[in-house]
Amino acid sequence: MDTRTEQEKAAAAQRLLRAAQKPETLRTIASAVRSFERGFGGLLPCTGPVLEDYATWARDIKGHNPRTIKKNVYLLRSWHQRQGFEKPTMSHRLEQLFQGMREEHNPAPKQARPLDTRLLQTLVVHLAETLRASVARAEGAPDNKRLQNIERGRQRRAIRDKSLILLAFWTGFRSANLIGLQREHLQFGDAEAGGDRTLKIYLPKEKGDRKRAGAYKELPELDWLCPVAALQDWLAAGAIKEGFVYTEVKHWSGEVSDRQLSARGINTILKRIFTEAEINGSGYSAHSFRHGLVNYIADQGGQLADAVQIVGWRDFRSALTYQRFNSNKLKQFNQRGQARAQGLQQRREQGENWLPADYKASDGEE
Repeated sequence: MDTRTEQEKAAAAQRLLRAAQKPETLRTIASAVRSFERGFGGLLPCTGPVLEDYATWARDIKGHNPRTIKKNVYLLRSWHQRQGFEKPTMSHRLEQLFQGMREEHNPAPKQARPLDTRLLQTLVVHLAETLRASVARAEGAPDNKRLQNIERGRQRRAIRDKSLILLAFWTGFRSANLIGLQREHLQFGDAEAGGDRTLKIYLPKEKGDRKRAGAYKELPELDWLCPVAALQDWLAAGAIKEGFVYTEVKHWSGEVSDRQLSARGINTILKRIFTEAEINGSGYSAHSFRHGLVNYIADQGGQLADAVQIVGWRDFRSALTYQRFNSNKLKQFNQRGQARAQGLQQRREQGENWLPADYKASDGEE
C-alpha cells in the first residue's frame, strides 16, 4: 500500500522526470527560449503564426542561419510539449518559409578541422615539456609554498590534458561523453592472460539512445600515443577514486575539484594548449578529434565500415559526412585510370593497335 503523501509522490515523479532529460537538451531549449523571449520579444506559450513571425525575424533582422532557425522552432515546440501545452502546428506555410530560406541562403555546414596524429603528437610533446619545466621550477624553490601549489596545479593540468586529448582522439567521443565520464564507468583489465592492458568504458547515455540501454567502448593499450596509460596517470595524479574523471584543477591551491568540466571546457583547454604551444589553433574544436580519427582510419586503408564500428555510429549516414573515404577511393580510381592510359600510350608509340578491341568507327569514319 502506498503510504506516501501527495508531496512525496510529486517529488518522486519530478526527480525521475529530471533524470530522463539530458542536460544538453535542456540547455539548448533554454537558449531557444531566450532568443524567442528576449530577442524577438515573444511570449510563451504561443501559436503557429507567431512562430512564423519569429522565423522571418530571425532570418531577415538577425541574419541567423536557416538551420539554426529551424532547430530553434523545433525546440520551442518541444518546450510547449514539456510544459504541458499544445504544440504549435508545424504548418505547410512554415515549412515553405524554411524552404525559401534555404533557397536564399544555404551555406555549407561548418566542419571542424581534423586533428591528425602529427599535430596530436606535437601537443602531447608540448604537455610533457610543460610538466618537466613545472617539476624543475618546484624543485628549485622547495620552501615557497605558494609556488609549490601553483606548480602542482600546473602539473596536474598537464597530465589531465594529455589524457583528455588522447582519449578524445582514439575514442571519437562527443564532448558530453567526455565531460560526463565517471570513475565508476571505467574498468581496466587484460584482454586475455598475458595480453595487453585494456580499458572498458561504459556510456550510460549516448546520442540517439532513446531507450537508455547504454553502450560499452573498449580500448586496447597502444604502443604509440596510448590513451589507456595516460588515463591511468591522470587517475593517480588526481587521486580520483569516484565521481567525474575530468574535473577542474584549482589554480592557486593546485587541488583537484569534484566539479566536472563545463560543456565548453574541452574547447577552452584545447585553445589554451594551442596558445601555449604557439600553434595556430584556428578551426580546431572538440569535434576535431573525431574528424581526425576518421581520417586516420581512412589513411591507414580502413573502410567506411571500420570507421562506423570504431567510432560507434549506429548507422552509415553519420559517417557519410566525412568525405575522406570518398576522396581516397576516387584517388585510387584515378591512379588506376592513369596507369591504364600510360599503358595505352606506350602501345601507341610502339606502333601497336592501342585502341580497345570493341572500338568501332562511327559511320563515315575510316
